[in-house]
Amino acid sequence: MLELLLILAFAPLGRSGRNILTNQSTPKKNFQFPQVALLALLMVCAVDIWLGLTHPLTKAVTPNLDRSETFSTACVYNEQQQAPDVVLLGSSLMVAPVMQAEALFLGRPFPRFEHRQSTFVSDLLSKSLGTNPNVFCFAVAGEAVSDAYLITKHVLTGDKKPKAIVYGLAPRDFQDNTCPGIDSTEAFNVLSDLRDVKEVASDNNFAFDRTANLALARISSLWKYRNDIRSYATLRLKKSMERVLPWVVFDKYDQYGNLGPHKKGQYPEEAIGKIQAFPNVAMENAGNIKTIQQYIRRYRPENKSAVDQQFEHLNKLIELCRDNQIELLLVNMPLSKTNIDLLPDGFYKNYIDRLQKMCAQNNTQLLDLSALYNGEESYTDTVHLKPEVSKEFLSTLVSEMSRSRAISAVKKTGVSLIKTQNAI
Repeated sequence: MLELLLILAFAPLGRSGRNILTNQSTPKKNFQFPQVALLALLMVCAVDIWLGLTHPLTKAVTPNLDRSETFSTACVYNEQQQAPDVVLLGSSLMVAPVMQAEALFLGRPFPRFEHRQSTFVSDLLSKSLGTNPNVFCFAVAGEAVSDAYLITKHVLTGDKKPKAIVYGLAPRDFQDNTCPGIDSTEAFNVLSDLRDVKEVASDNNFAFDRTANLALARISSLWKYRNDIRSYATLRLKKSMERVLPWVVFDKYDQYGNLGPHKKGQYPEEAIGKIQAFPNVAMENAGNIKTIQQYIRRYRPENKSAVDQQFEHLNKLIELCRDNQIELLLVNMPLSKTNIDLLPDGFYKNYIDRLQKMCAQNNTQLLDLSALYNGEESYTDTVHLKPEVSKEFLSTLVSEMSRSRAISAVKKTGVSLIKTQNAI
């Protein structure tokens, strides 16, 4: 088809002035606008298809969707030869203990976006199962309930669906004022399709331009990655200008993290290397003061419509798992009293009540571990558990999981053969 279009585009351009298809004389023109326009359109379409199929931005040194935690984890999941037995879902409240405990268990660092099998949790579960199950961590920092639904819908319900999902929940997954809407999350931009856009736009009464923008991003890769391409082009332009014009110096981060006009350093647009998990090192965080300030903005004022929307997606997730014969175990994650006190009055009680009611109505198991760690001494930043506490938390979680229907489903069907990622 592409070859035929090119022939048609250039057919009138024979050297003799005759149409090479009809052999008839044609008047000579200095500029063949229709043919040039068609060629340009074909080139744009080719680049658009190439960008969507090959994902070249995964090799770029700039932050982009193809280097995101969601995209990277989805790629690792799809590259597995067999479906995992258990998948862990959740936000950074789940990511932190799983990755920190894994680094301690392995005794070495590893790339956090690529090493997603939790051999530590697998080892803990082997005590009740008699063999090591395949446990995959699909928890992603910033994951909202709507994101967990999309991940399950587009990745976990295919040919490699797990036997059980253990989903760690917290109030931030429902109430986050720093998130403009469920269509702005990383998972939505990476995984959603036109059907998701139609559903979200209809539920939220989006304006035409917002809906059109979302739809176009699902049709055109150039439009979807436009901001990533702009960032990459900006970085290349800055580097080229500094090479050609020695007196031009752009802002960079120096070795101490200070941003300013430096000859050497890291550009703001750069993201060099891979995010690592290290033994006895806490996952990156903002510290107590900044984290408290962030969560005040996230929690207050309460956005009741957003909370209702996230609970609706939790109900969809429960139904999706039931329809696909995936056993779902919900876990209310521990938080410090400092963080819980930041919530609007009565919010946490209402949150727990709604969780319990929804689980009871859908015959879904809910494991409440919120009372495990209330003091700040267990957290790096009042929210994320410390590395030394992570192994203890996961041991308690697995102990409780062992008596759940989720693990009974794994026992009933047997475990998958596990291939460890020690080579990563």
